Amino acid sequence: MSTDDYGFDGELSIDDLIQVSADGFDGKLSTPLLKADQFTIGTSATTSVQRFIYNDITGALFFEEDGSASKFTQVKFAELSAGSSLTENNFVVV
Repeated sequence: MSTDDYGFDGELSIDDLIQVSADGFDGKLSTPLLKADQFTIGTSATTSVQRFIYNDITGALFFEEDGSASKFTQVKFAELSAGSSLTENNFVVV
């Protein structure tokens, strides 16, 4: 999948949204918005509730199925511009 297909250039603005499927992301997400405690900025999840990890130094966006628990490892699913002002408000759960 190319980001060109969707008009996304890696530069995130306050109005940009990342749409994720509740079913496709382990079924533990609720529509329509991502909960604040399911998102963190850093290199890894620090709680068992966190699902989305944004590394603001590298721009990598990860999904972690069980947060800080050790059963699963985080998976990178997007590359944004480093230093983007990404928050849980940039996510829409469908």
